[in-house]
Amino acid sequence: MKKNNKSTLRRIIATLGLVLMLSLSLTGLTQPARALPSIVNAAASIGLSSNDLYFNHFSTSTTVTVSGVSSYTATPRASWIHTSISGNKLTIYVDYLDSTSTRTSSISITSGSLFRTISVTQYPRVEVFEDSSRTRLVNTITVRGVQTKINPVSTTVYVRSTGKTLTATPNNPWLRTEVSGNKVTIFANPNTSLSERRGSVTFSNGYETKQVTIIQQKIVPDKITTYPYMGPTVFSLTNSLKSAYKKIEFDSNWSKKTIADQKALIKTLGEEIRKYLGLSDSQKVTVYYTSDFPFDKDEFGYLKYDDETGKPLAIYLNPAKCKTDAENLVITLFHEYRHVWQARISKYDGTMFQYLVEYNRRAGVYIQYDPDHPKNYEDQFIEKDAETYAQKLRSALYNACK
Repeated sequence: MKKNNKSTLRRIIATLGLVLMLSLSLTGLTQPARALPSIVNAAASIGLSSNDLYFNHFSTSTTVTVSGVSSYTATPRASWIHTSISGNKLTIYVDYLDSTSTRTSSISITSGSLFRTISVTQYPRVEVFEDSSRTRLVNTITVRGVQTKINPVSTTVYVRSTGKTLTATPNNPWLRTEVSGNKVTIFANPNTSLSERRGSVTFSNGYETKQVTIIQQKIVPDKITTYPYMGPTVFSLTNSLKSAYKKIEFDSNWSKKTIADQKALIKTLGEEIRKYLGLSDSQKVTVYYTSDFPFDKDEFGYLKYDDETGKPLAIYLNPAKCKTDAENLVITLFHEYRHVWQARISKYDGTMFQYLVEYNRRAGVYIQYDPDHPKNYEDQFIEKDAETYAQKLRSALYNACK
């Protein structure tokens, strides 16, 4: 009986010892090494200046800055991607993409056990089609010059493009666009000149661009009914008009006359051309022969309009040019009076001539003279009409008086 008690006691003591050791382990008393400093890897991660790269369809490159490591490798995961390493600069090249589909892949960046990935996307070229089935590619679009009403001429194209949002940007003030999905409607203001004009629209998906040329046809003169292109004929010249004209251009002493004498003769000729054009007394404009007006250096004259009503107010002639050049003085006076006549024809209805004149005279449509682009100004319908009329009338008077 005593023997068994001793054995039981030893088992109890052993069990208590194990419990004590387990308790000490849980409280950390058995792990004095924990007080020693731990070792941390200094290169915790690879830094990249860009994780996502996007390329055009044509061969190009870009550079990514790699940070956080002293050395690394760059492995392309596609044969069309190529890399070049120079220190912390990683240059990525892509091959030309001759396809209609976007392609994507990546580059693996490794340094020891560290790893990063750069995604690479290359977009195909933007293509513009004239049909929704995308079978007929276009680089040039031709539109009509005018329609029967004062409305822009429109045409629709379809674009194959992947990338960001599709945009279609007009490069000329007479063009505008509307984008709906992959369909783009191009609007062209009526062409008020007698010459074909060209513009362009640039399509872009954010990475690729394509420029399409817009050709707008010229006005066909035989469409202008009721009034010929030059308006009233110049063959019924009055004697009073011929006399007033002759005293200016046929006077060999014109350049020697005083400004006051020249001004009086110009006023008389102005009155005669006003009557000849059929303008009433209420449509009379004052002709100023003055250097006070801010003329361009080569400008002979200028017609000033009322900014609110568009009514012609006065013709300003430049003595610096007109005093020694009687021929261009006459042409300028006839030209500006023709503009006065154009402003009056709105009372006539239903003619293409009226339509073209009235549209071209609108604010925001009429182009002011720009010495760097004079043809844009000269090709406008009202300028063509005024200049042709003035030249023809002056030629008829010259031939009648010589």
